[in-house]
Amino acid sequence: MLSMLKIRKLFFIVLCCSLFIAADAQKLYLSEKEDFNIRVDDFAVIGKYQQSMVVYRKRNPNAEILFYTDKMVKEKSLPLDFLPEQYTNIRFVCNQQKLLVFYEIKESKKQHLYASKLLENGSWQSPVLLNTKPIGFLKDYVPYKYSVSENKQRILFYNAYYLSGNNTIQAVIVDDELNILKQINQFYSDKEYFFSDKSAISNKGLPYLLATDRPNNRGHVEELKILSLSDFSKDLLVFPSNLEKHFISDLQLAVDNKNGNIYIASFFSDGKYSNPRGIYFSIFDEEKQATTTSHFVPIALQISKSNADLKDIKMRHLFLKNDGGLELVGEKYYQNIRTISSINPIVGNSFVSVPDNARTVTEYYYDEIYIFSFKNEGSLSWSQTILKEQLSTDDGGLFSSFTPLQHPLGNAFIFNDLSSKNTRLLACYVSSKGEMNMKEIQTNEQIDEWNLLPRSAMQISKSELLIPCMMKNNVCFLKLTF
Repeated sequence: MLSMLKIRKLFFIVLCCSLFIAADAQKLYLSEKEDFNIRVDDFAVIGKYQQSMVVYRKRNPNAEILFYTDKMVKEKSLPLDFLPEQYTNIRFVCNQQKLLVFYEIKESKKQHLYASKLLENGSWQSPVLLNTKPIGFLKDYVPYKYSVSENKQRILFYNAYYLSGNNTIQAVIVDDELNILKQINQFYSDKEYFFSDKSAISNKGLPYLLATDRPNNRGHVEELKILSLSDFSKDLLVFPSNLEKHFISDLQLAVDNKNGNIYIASFFSDGKYSNPRGIYFSIFDEEKQATTTSHFVPIALQISKSNADLKDIKMRHLFLKNDGGLELVGEKYYQNIRTISSINPIVGNSFVSVPDNARTVTEYYYDEIYIFSFKNEGSLSWSQTILKEQLSTDDGGLFSSFTPLQHPLGNAFIFNDLSSKNTRLLACYVSSKGEMNMKEIQTNEQIDEWNLLPRSAMQISKSELLIPCMMKNNVCFLKLTF
């Protein structure tokens, strides 16, 4: 018998899919298929460059950039022939006029960060060395973390490691011409500095890093520091945050370039090992270089076994609103590892040992999406829950989760409905006032042959989304226009 929660989920999806928003009719364009071996190959959506849709594809060992027209007809492929044989962690920054490539090389106990850009004549600039850090042991190898400014004209790369008993942070800031604007090589005697994966850089080129104390096994910390530069400082300045004896987890960071504010958000708990019971967010003033406001807002979920159970919710996105408020998006996610045993029957007249064929499987659960909208003074304006239920086994949840599309009338959340044999692509529209409508995106027989990867999609313009698709040994890309 279905549980009451599952019945509500099914009723929610059937009801919402019957709703239709005339202004949100979609157009879909599917590219031609390309060879792809999931075990050794790689791909990524890059963005939109001079009106072309561009993606990265690596067919071991060859890497290239594919260019598509507005209707996803392939124009050309451009080899990344400057890449060395052994490179890692390739990343791309793309706007209408610039296409930049960043990658790493490990050699002679050093980790190098290189970059190149596409020139006007269609060739690649000779690679530029941006930064180098030492690697003492294999465990010291950590990929560079990076952030891109809203206008995509400033890029921050940074890495933290221990050297001679000191906690070291190395960072480099470049512009979209690959000019190095700032190099940082800074030491901290405090070994308890743990740098978050979340960072940001403003349009002016000011970086923002988050450092905490050592997280416990639940990811909770009790100290938070903001690290940034002033317009004239040589080194990163440290600004401690007052957490009022709370513990926080799942940090998010965003820059409000218009008003010169930095938003920091997370879940908060009352104890080091207790479940989160609400959302913390603060605003750091870029000009005053100080936290001007902070809030701890208790949250009760609309659908949960416990009204305050935020344990399995993971922060996914932080969106800034025009009125100075913010929207936080979370998703219920967890894994379950179990052993499946099957006993082979043996026919005989005597008792014999029976072989037990057991295997371990990992189940990936991606369920409800939670949206919390806050006013600029800190109060909760509204919240919504998008019901979905995605379960897969031993695939890393490749086709699960969702992608957001920031829409002028609100946000759309696109995900696969995996509740039946035939997968559907759903879009849930949530207006700036919290009004919610869901519809099934109408596909065709050709598109239905593919498995879509919404979590790997990218919004490439105000009204366009590029979604990778996989089928057996092929990959292609679907452009969804709103």
